[in-house]
Amino acid sequence: MSRSASPPDADELDAETVVALVNGSHDLAAAGRMDEAVRDLRRAVPAARRLFDRDPVRYRSVLVVALRNLEGRLAASGRADETVPLLKEIVAATTGYRDEELANGTRDSLHGHRIGALTRLARRLRAAGDLDGAIAAATSARDESPEPADPPAPDDAGKAEPLVACELLLGQLLEEAGRVDESIRVGESAVAHARLLADTVQLGDAALDLGLRLLVQDRLDDAAGRLRQAVEVYRDHADDPGRPDARANLAVAANRLGVALSMLERDGEAVPYFEEAVRQHRRRDPADPEVRDELAGSLRDLAVCLIQVDRDAEAVAALAESADLYRPPARDGSAFHRRRLTEVLNRLWRGLAILDREEESASVRAEWSALAEVSPSP
Repeated sequence: MSRSASPPDADELDAETVVALVNGSHDLAAAGRMDEAVRDLRRAVPAARRLFDRDPVRYRSVLVVALRNLEGRLAASGRADETVPLLKEIVAATTGYRDEELANGTRDSLHGHRIGALTRLARRLRAAGDLDGAIAAATSARDESPEPADPPAPDDAGKAEPLVACELLLGQLLEEAGRVDESIRVGESAVAHARLLADTVQLGDAALDLGLRLLVQDRLDDAAGRLRQAVEVYRDHADDPGRPDARANLAVAANRLGVALSMLERDGEAVPYFEEAVRQHRRRDPADPEVRDELAGSLRDLAVCLIQVDRDAEAVAALAESADLYRPPARDGSAFHRRRLTEVLNRLWRGLAILDREEESASVRAEWSALAEVSPSP
């Protein structure tokens, strides 16, 4: 039975009952009774506000925890759009500490709640289209996150993780706002801080994020350096079951490093990275449409690079496989896949002709012509 069967009016709830409702909401949520959990928390929060107004020193933590739980339960039940006011209230409730609270450690104990609320607020505002508000919240989260010493003390390395997460988010938001130079500076800071972590996966994330941004800006040498750094990190974790994204990120980083090197006319260096991207995509779930598309794209990129180093037979094999992956969704009506298939077939028929496989070349050219809506005649 839900613990909400006690007092009927939130204004009558005492601190003990508020805490019991918050604790009980965990059990309800774990049992799949999310609506009941939200109902109990909606009763607890007004009472927690009343207690906080009466005695901030004693009840600030009660209010923040009650708000955090309600916000989390709403988000988990698909009502994230209702959480922005709660997140703003958490942010407001974690300022204006009294001297006694500073002395007894209340501010320190709630600091993680504050940084988490600012970060989630930034994401929710971004989803709602308020990019300026999102940047302001993410900036506050970044600025208020503890910064470890360099080199870090034994207890300092853990401080880098939330700081890097805030910087990654802020860099992405600044890029979306067109503030590219600022986003790159934030990205460089994220890489520097991530170096202090004992667990280097976050360094891979920071290096990949920055490398992709530099690549878009045609800062190819800088991009190649960061992308190579990401590849090296992700290689160490590609088989780690606790890091399910490492293999996918390794494939992306290797592919984009290949692109950067190819654009620098270093195709011989680029080929092994494209091959690595293909290998890593093959190790992922082949039934996943996103994996299929990424494998097809990496095969196409590999083929283009192989042509540049006169490995035409291997290029044709990669193009043929890429075409096989693009055909089913293209035939199902996907305009994106139709465009990609058209591009791949155009390269494939020309490659087959170079290899004097004229009959196959003619067949592929006819398929390409039908897709491209041009005459198949020479």
